Amino acid sequence: MKKLFGNRSFLIMWLAQFASGLGSTFATFVTSVLVYHMTGSKIAMGGIWIAYFVPKLIMSIVSGPYIDRLDYKKIMIFSELGLPLSSRHCKKR
Repeated sequence: MKKLFGNRSFLIMWLAQFASGLGSTFATFVTSVLVYHMTGSKIAMGGIWIAYFVPKLIMSIVSGPYIDRLDYKKIMIFSELGLPLSSRHCKKR
């Protein structure tokens, strides 16, 4: 493990992924709290978390076996580029 975290490229990538995941989770948390304050509904608040986790879970289970056969670097680049594109549609118009 020491050898792995001693690799500068891996450490930078790991920290970036950690920050990205933390940011996504924090955004979901803040959104769920906002929904609770606006509606007073714990069910609506829970719905935000379900909408956050269920697609991740399903995509992980379904795509996992196929992703293992592809180039990991290309997959990471594609998925990271896809995040801002997919969130573009969520902007308030």
